[in-house]
Amino acid sequence: MNVVSINSNQHKDYAGIYKPFMHLLNMEGIQSPVPISSIGKFESQNPDISVNVLYHDGNQIIPIRSSTFTDQCKHHITLLMITDSHERFHYLSVQSMSRLVASQVNSRYKCYVCHYCLYPFRKEVQLKQHKIMCQKHQSQQINYPTSGKDDILKFTKINYQFPVPFVIIL
Repeated sequence: MNVVSINSNQHKDYAGIYKPFMHLLNMEGIQSPVPISSIGKFESQNPDISVNVLYHDGNQIIPIRSSTFTDQCKHHITLLMITDSHERFHYLSVQSMSRLVASQVNSRYKCYVCHYCLYPFRKEVQLKQHKIMCQKHQSQQINYPTSGKDDILKFTKINYQFPVPFVIIL
């Protein structure tokens, strides 16, 4: 059996270097480029691969599809969907979630990113504890307030109710 591998010095952005791997994937009945609605079918035909899809919406990255098999499959792929004004799209492979998300949270350090909600953690243990609950829910997004007036929480209706004082006489 011949083992085909990609040399790290090759241009990974050239589609031609992936042709030797096409026989390893079952793409029967799936059009190309693969629409989001067909990714579930792709996962069922290729049970060793799970796929998450992110979308770049101007200034933020939004998870639009999270695989239910993310932590169970041998191979996991995260794709970033890019669209144009003519409803055309293509995917980019995300090689480092830490680098992708670090630009949004202004961090220069490596972080461990939840594949479901894209929340970054400083420690891997924190991520593992978080993923136990987060994987039970569909794709989510955390929105942070913008700097300025919107980042201050104010109470407008305050109702003071103090308990009636009591006295103990001995």
